[in-house]
Amino acid sequence: MAAELEDDEDDAPRKPRVTHLQGPSRITIGPQQVSGAKRTASASDYPAPLTKPSKAAVRTGIDYSKWDSMNFDDTEADEGEYDEDMDDGSAEYEKCENSAASTTSLGKHSAVLGKLEGVRSEKPPTMKTRVCTDAESMEAKAEFQADAEERDMLTPEELASLHKAFADKNMVIHPPPDYGSESSSETPEAAYAKLVSKLTRNGSDCGSHLWKQTEKDVEISVRLPAGTRAKDLTVQVTPASTEGRQRLLVTRTSQPTGESQRQKATLFDKAMAYPVEQPDDAVDLSWEVTDLEPRGGCRALRVALTKEVVHGVVVWWARAFDGDPELNTLEFPDRKHASRVQANKDVWDQAQQMFRDSVAARPPPTQIHLDPSEEHGVDGG
Repeated sequence: MAAELEDDEDDAPRKPRVTHLQGPSRITIGPQQVSGAKRTASASDYPAPLTKPSKAAVRTGIDYSKWDSMNFDDTEADEGEYDEDMDDGSAEYEKCENSAASTTSLGKHSAVLGKLEGVRSEKPPTMKTRVCTDAESMEAKAEFQADAEERDMLTPEELASLHKAFADKNMVIHPPPDYGSESSSETPEAAYAKLVSKLTRNGSDCGSHLWKQTEKDVEISVRLPAGTRAKDLTVQVTPASTEGRQRLLVTRTSQPTGESQRQKATLFDKAMAYPVEQPDDAVDLSWEVTDLEPRGGCRALRVALTKEVVHGVVVWWARAFDGDPELNTLEFPDRKHASRVQANKDVWDQAQQMFRDSVAARPPPTQIHLDPSEEHGVDGG
């Protein structure tokens, strides 16, 4: 019986045993191929892989999933509303009657607005410009813009005529500042007095020049004829020689009418009363030309200088040039210790007077006369 069972097991076809398959595999049923057919195992024939149970998601304090179902549309707008910045009045605005803008053709500079919006052109408005091609007017314009000082010397009538002549050429000619204009409450005389007071602080007005000073600097203002321009001046501080002091020299280079050669005229030349730092070059010297008196009056050359003193020592000038009237330096408004200096001087004078009085009140010295014989007797004893 057992033998029969064993024979039956040997004669019976064996079933394939598959424990694990990797990738696409081919399984053949039976010991031989039936009609040459092949069967390719598909992914559905594979057993499902074993997976570990997923852990429950840990919930945080805020659940953001409730916003996933919400629909946001930034193109929605109420009827009749539009961007105020885009409605500048320079382009046409067409309001759409439908819920969304519908266009078939747009220009180069166009934009489609959102719901209940419209289509408008964003092209900026064209500005009508006019290019001046007249050679004469362009040359005159360059001349007047290059030399602002000449315009300062024009009278109101001349300035009005220039405005009229070049109005059609889009030219702007700025008028010079005027003392006592309508925008200012000061009269020309008050403005001039205020300027002179500023230029003579801790100094004085000496006629041909004005000067002011601080503890370290000095500013000299030389009066110049009306119409003097800075480009026609040469300013220099000549170094001190063995025979004299430093000098401030101002010359004017002018070209007389009808002559081709230029000649120099000395406008100011005086010796400095105190030493100043010598500039290394003409470029290092700081100066400018400004208006001093009201329109049509004289101008001023303002030269900035630095005192040459020992370090830590303050020297207040009593005058700027040789020949100027001397000032009382204790009366300068910027002297911080002027009152203390005067008090110290008064105390010193009082102490000197008390010493003289005590010496005068002393009794006269006693005179002692010695007899020569007594003196001889003492020596002989």
